[in-house]
Amino acid sequence: MTETGQSTKQVLVVLERAAPEAIRGLQKELDLTRLAAAEIYGATAALLAAGLARLTRRRPNDSRAAIEAVKKHGRPADVDAPDVGIAGRLERTRLSVRLGGILGEAGPRAAAWLAERTGTESEVVERAMAATAPVALGAFETALEPRALGAWVAMLPDGALTHPELLLDANEEPAEIFRRLRRHGQSRLGRLLGLSG
Repeated sequence: MTETGQSTKQVLVVLERAAPEAIRGLQKELDLTRLAAAEIYGATAALLAAGLARLTRRRPNDSRAAIEAVKKHGRPADVDAPDVGIAGRLERTRLSVRLGGILGEAGPRAAAWLAERTGTESEVVERAMAATAPVALGAFETALEPRALGAWVAMLPDGALTHPELLLDANEEPAEIFRRLRRHGQSRLGRLLGLSG
């Protein structure tokens, strides 16, 4: 396994640990289906990884740009109580899916794509993405030391920011993150059988 693959595995362990409560939090607070909540959580985490990769490429003379963005916007404490963090953030009237510039224009684009996939209003998807982003970023910070985090995101592809549908079929780390997390929205039998939609 490559170093990038090993780091992705470590990140997924933490993201999956937070998944059940994050999904329940989105379901409760925004009246989403379990599958829609899982898709949003998975896509948010995957796109944030790609967004940090793009941020790293845009600031080649600032190797700490991605690490500083994670520290500024991530909430490692939310990994252990994501539903509480999500509920608190959703009480705010202003939430931005651009996520402090990590996603930028890719945020609204991904929200529209997810809205179409899940049958949810774009505004609701945008709020859900903004509310779950600190959980995902907190998971990145929890899973990897700063140097490993910087090295990981520097190697990730960022094509899904422009074409979110790449999360469905690309054989890349962001797509793997999306696929693994969205499975938490399926029934236990569906997960065991490896079914996906």
